[in-house]
Amino acid sequence: MSGGVEWRKGSVRLVGFYGGELVFMLESTKESYTYINGIVTAGDMTYTTDFGSNITVDAKDGTNIARINEMKSGSTIGFGLSAFIGTEYFVLPKLSIGGEFGWGFGLTSTLASTTTLE
Repeated sequence: MSGGVEWRKGSVRLVGFYGGELVFMLESTKESYTYINGIVTAGDMTYTTDFGSNITVDAKDGTNIARINEMKSGSTIGFGLSAFIGTEYFVLPKLSIGGEFGWGFGLTSTLASTTTLE
């Protein structure tokens, strides 16, 4: 979400403008996975019958296999402030060419994420 102000000064053909903008951001994501095939245990060896991209294996011999059921990213909160200045030249009443320079800064913070395994 953002909002700003712009001021314009100049003649009919050549117009200068300047202003500023304030930005606020709030974001989070969540991914859930559902599997058709279950994890099968045979003696000391645990394995799954569908090796998708969400499989983690802890040991080199293939034991301790886990699948991701849900991943939640930490909430990201951000704030930004920017300023701009530019000029516009009207070739025709509704046709112009122009340029703009902008400068700003932002600050974001992300909270911890969580992963649920099966």
